[in-house]
Amino acid sequence: VGEMLVSIPPLPEQKKIAEIISGIDKEIAGLRAKIDKFASLHQVALGQKMQELIRNSEMTKISSISEKIMDYRGKSPPKHDSGVPLVTAKNIRKGFIDSNPKEFIREDLYQEWMSKGIPIPGDILITTEAPLGNVAPAPSERFAIGQRVICVSPNRMSAAPEFLLACMQTDFFQKQLTASSTGSTVSGVRQGVLLDCDLPLPCMEVQRKIGSFDAHFRKFISSLEVKTKKLLLLKQSLSADLLSGRKRVSV
Repeated sequence: VGEMLVSIPPLPEQKKIAEIISGIDKEIAGLRAKIDKFASLHQVALGQKMQELIRNSEMTKISSISEKIMDYRGKSPPKHDSGVPLVTAKNIRKGFIDSNPKEFIREDLYQEWMSKGIPIPGDILITTEAPLGNVAPAPSERFAIGQRVICVSPNRMSAAPEFLLACMQTDFFQKQLTASSTGSTVSGVRQGVLLDCDLPLPCMEVQRKIGSFDAHFRKFISSLEVKTKKLLLLKQSLSADLLSGRKRVSV
């Protein structure tokens, strides 16, 4: 076995490096705890609003308030190292789009691939399996849709997109998907099952208030996610520099 030389700083400097890395770890842990706390509060609050709506509003099917359904399940699109960003089930989190993993489709294949329809801002992306039922608003910038995703374009005259997005995050809606899912190893839903799901439909003013409430929570949680990722990158970079000796710390 060959020998490898490793730079070992003096003991006091080692302790200082450990203190720095440990401090970042504590910040990351604190942010993750805060994310979990507010995500839980978000779900509880949405659930309470949903129960109130169920008692006081008429129920309707997703199909009756949808203007267009773009079903991009099935085969995977041809990937490329650059071009139009691709949004797959891996990118759709609970209420927001994660840019990682980064995948692309070739510019010249975009129109051909997106033949089922091109989403507009406010449309809702929902994962149909692995994971099942994650929803997020369509990005404002141009993108292509990958496998295991359906895009719901609401009829804006009857359903505010932000309200529909809030409803689709609740246990009431998610349980309807789960109850009708298929597959022995990976649960999934068909387009018909999604369209048959029930939701309460109050007046537009109430819809917009609930949508705004949901957006506020999602924006705050998303900002915490961004801070966490930045700290993780900082830790990775600092660890590499400090442990290799490229950067030194004063004791």
